[in-house]
Amino acid sequence: MTFDLLSVSALVISIVVLFVVFAAMRRQEEETEHKLRCLAAHSLLMSGNGKMRRIAIGIHEIYPELCPGVDYTLEATPEGEVRIKEWLVKAPQPSSEEIERAAERSSMA
Repeated sequence: MTFDLLSVSALVISIVVLFVVFAAMRRQEEETEHKLRCLAAHSLLMSGNGKMRRIAIGIHEIYPELCPGVDYTLEATPEGEVRIKEWLVKAPQPSSEEIERAAERSSMA
């Protein structure tokens, strides 16, 4: 059984395309799993920390479309303070004062 050059080329291209698609799907799966793990860990942290919830509420007032644990992460310092650890969106990161004012507005509503 012989193959002409066009058939061999088509077969090689098909294999390369399948490999690229598979690699992209695998990477997307890993990213999704990482985001879900971050979200779950962040949710656990926030459930036991009132300061963290207040900051998340303030950020939500400013940017309602953002999700804690996915678009940004918070962390508690050893001194008991809470700060933004990672800001993963292109929107400008609000200052602590802006977040506090927004959280205050939210609690008044």
